[in-house]
Amino acid sequence: IAFIPVHLQQRFSLGPAAAGAMVTAYAVGGVLYAIGANRFVSRLGERGLAVGGGLILAAGYLSLAFAPVAWASVPGILLIGVGFYMLHNTLQVNATQMAPAARGSAVSLFALCLFTGQSVGVWLAGKGGRCLRHRAGVRGSVAGPGPARMGLSPAAEDPGAVSPRVNPPGPRLPAPAAASP
Repeated sequence: IAFIPVHLQQRFSLGPAAAGAMVTAYAVGGVLYAIGANRFVSRLGERGLAVGGGLILAAGYLSLAFAPVAWASVPGILLIGVGFYMLHNTLQVNATQMAPAARGSAVSLFALCLFTGQSVGVWLAGKGGRCLRHRAGVRGSVAGPGPARMGLSPAAEDPGAVSPRVNPPGPRLPAPAAASP
């Protein structure tokens, strides 16, 4: 999302305030996901949320890349918000479950990967944007490894296929004693 305002400014000659106002559609997409989250989870399940979120993200970025006028970018940005929250929340829930004994480490590793990936992606989009124009960078968001591929790996089919070990073996702290009534 970090490069979308720059894309809007350069492609449609918008000012920073107008581009920023259009990007608020991302937050609206997040709120729409939050409102319908219970229905999405019950109808789609975990895998459906991940795959559906990735496909919605891809559709949003394609819409943004091919929008003929500035206002036509807003629905794509809204889709990006819905798709991101569908995918992100599914992945975050899995991070909390993958190593129950080391839940804090698992979530920290998830956050490290997420934010490092976003930072590298923005850096690459910035480099590509200078060489290829921002439209190509937006298309690359879809054409790269692809957000829709999330959830299509063998590990998504069989949760037991991958058993990451977050903490190295060694002494563990004792569990807290139960409080007496």
